[in-house]
Amino acid sequence: MIEPSSYREGDVFLLFQKLPYDFHSGELPIEILANLYFDNTPSELLAPERFYPPSEVKDLLEHVSLVNMVLPGHTLPGMGITHCCLRYDSAKINQYSDSEPSVLFATFITSLRLQKPCPIRIGGQFTVGSNDEPIREPALWNLTSSYNPKLNLSYSKKDIQLSSNIARDLLEIRQSDNKNRIKSAIIYFSQVTQGFSISLQLSYLGLWAALEALFQPIGKNKAGTIARRITAYLSAFNLPENMEEWLKTEYRHRRSKFIHGSHIAPPILQNVIKGKTAFPKLHEVARLCLLGFLSLVKSGQTQIFQQTGRQLQQKLDNLGQAKGIYLSQQKIYL
Repeated sequence: MIEPSSYREGDVFLLFQKLPYDFHSGELPIEILANLYFDNTPSELLAPERFYPPSEVKDLLEHVSLVNMVLPGHTLPGMGITHCCLRYDSAKINQYSDSEPSVLFATFITSLRLQKPCPIRIGGQFTVGSNDEPIREPALWNLTSSYNPKLNLSYSKKDIQLSSNIARDLLEIRQSDNKNRIKSAIIYFSQVTQGFSISLQLSYLGLWAALEALFQPIGKNKAGTIARRITAYLSAFNLPENMEEWLKTEYRHRRSKFIHGSHIAPPILQNVIKGKTAFPKLHEVARLCLLGFLSLVKSGQTQIFQQTGRQLQQKLDNLGQAKGIYLSQQKIYL
């Protein structure tokens, strides 16, 4: 067998069961980082008959099981394939030496979800081996994005390129020593939006944790403070209803009750008024706020995240309207 030139032994792939990409907008691969690509799915590596004849039943079945681990259900009749994936090029130097391939993959998925909340379902990753062991080190991720608006959304080549820039900023912040609050906000949002928790309650609280990390409300009227700051920051967007009042009510009557245990959290939020509609709104508010903070010039980020006490509170009260490179063509997806 001649190994295709698109990958080599040691490369790492992350496969998807769903990731809508508009192939008319641009061909793949698209470079994300110096060693990371948005690429075509290596379907030839997923075909057991390419490596093992039917007579080698044991090896054939083993390959099938590995394929189904990194792409659940792929070998079942009628199952299609998502024709795009992420590829880590092992032959190129990783400029983020403290970030292994799985970290780079996860960071880019977060950047995709920040750019646009298209539905993403992640299968798993593997390392390309030799002809005798084409799939090595398989690992199942099995994550489904938590909020997927009922719109026919897909990523374009431009979205991928913008997401690449966001990913670079996220990785730079990850390496910094003085931006703990935005690091926390990114971590909470990432875990929620990628679907690490299937609990609506925990995901809802995670979004509030991200917003609190950004806007740092203090005092007796935290609800009023954070609602006012968020609404002013996102005032350029067509926010639904009276957003300031809605945020204040959510903070006081749902977030606080869940946090302090004064309300029993049912499996779904059916018995809490508008519970299921609260999560989408909060997701989009957190997404746009994070994009706003990421759009700040580096000196602006430093001014905010190195302040403490009264100076920090004054700075957050006077943030102004969110604007910048990552917000110029954004909207709220509800």
